[in-house]
Amino acid sequence: MGNAASDRFKNHLHDGDEFAALHLYNTNYELRKTMDCNKSYQGDANGDSPLHLASRFALRSMVRIFLYDHRGNPNKKNKNQQNALHLVCINNDENEEGDIVLNPRRVDCIDLMLEWIGEMHEDGDTETVDLAAVDKDGNTAIHLTAKHGLKTCMELLVVSDTPLYIENTAGKTAHDLAEKHKHTDLALYLYTKMQEVPEDKRFTGAPAKGVKSEKKDKKKKKEKSKSGKSSASSKASKSTKASDAS
Repeated sequence: MGNAASDRFKNHLHDGDEFAALHLYNTNYELRKTMDCNKSYQGDANGDSPLHLASRFALRSMVRIFLYDHRGNPNKKNKNQQNALHLVCINNDENEEGDIVLNPRRVDCIDLMLEWIGEMHEDGDTETVDLAAVDKDGNTAIHLTAKHGLKTCMELLVVSDTPLYIENTAGKTAHDLAEKHKHTDLALYLYTKMQEVPEDKRFTGAPAKGVKSEKKDKKKKKEKSKSGKSSASSKASKSTKASDAS
């Protein structure tokens, strides 16, 4: 993506100008044809790709296009080890407070990422967005919603079973960051939700929505089927013995 159109497109994304980016995308066939939304822009300080930039500024139309028309992968990371989910959970605007300005767009972007399903691997697993992915500071996406006070985004991640007990490199959970940044309502909400997590799952980094496995589902059905057959066989044996005894 080294031509003039792609450079203008990059600038529109850097400026968070979704209208200009969308207009250029829709009117330039070559740009659409050569688009690689997962590839980092050469010389970008953060190593951001088009999908990273669209997520950073919650450009929901562009995020949707990248994910579903250009095989975008929200798990790809930049130089700071941030994926698209991390970036959409960061408040980039000093005037953006809580749920007021960009939060509805951020919620829409998160929703798109949660619904995303990647390619199926040879072992039968399909990739989904990694809710336990950490950046260079050890923060997951929910750490960042806690830090920036993005309540609705946080609630969406929580109902999607994001892990709540992961600690960052400073030893802080998302709840700790909410308290540190004086988001009292979010800290209370997280504390309540953390108590609902079974003790044996409190310190795992494994997300509930990490990888969907058709193979595992088939294995469970097979085991269930075997169990059913074994049970039926046992009953039949008992019935025969009872008949012989009489």
